[in-house]
Amino acid sequence: MTDRDRIVALLERHPLEQAMPTLLCPPAADPAPELLTLARQAESPAVRAGLLLLLDMRDESHAVCQDDPTSLGSAWHAVVHRREGDFDNALYWVRMSGDAAWAEGPDPRRLIAEFRRAGSTNPDTLLDLQRQEWACLMDRSGAS
Repeated sequence: MTDRDRIVALLERHPLEQAMPTLLCPPAADPAPELLTLARQAESPAVRAGLLLLLDMRDESHAVCQDDPTSLGSAWHAVVHRREGDFDNALYWVRMSGDAAWAEGPDPRRLIAEFRRAGSTNPDTLLDLQRQEWACLMDRSGAS
């Protein structure tokens, strides 16, 4: 099974429109075991980090992207820190990733600023942008 097949299978059971229902990840998630297995089996570290984050497995996603020295690993690292509310660290990882990682998606600096302002609220517009960002980074991660 390719990473693309894993993504399709995971999204069939965990649709993007319903995923990441909050701006900040809950401290611990409890996804269905078969979804977690699909995410963990991705060959690409960037794809694995993104799938784990989609399932709100923040700590595990963080461990994966922290060990990925690529610009996409740094981009996912920025998203993990933003979703845990560590906005200054998220900005650092945006800088480390470079602009190419974010070429097609929402501006990560703008998202960080808007997440900071939103606090613990979850405006639909930001949830939609978060999901768009995820899809764009996943495409850049070679999953298409």
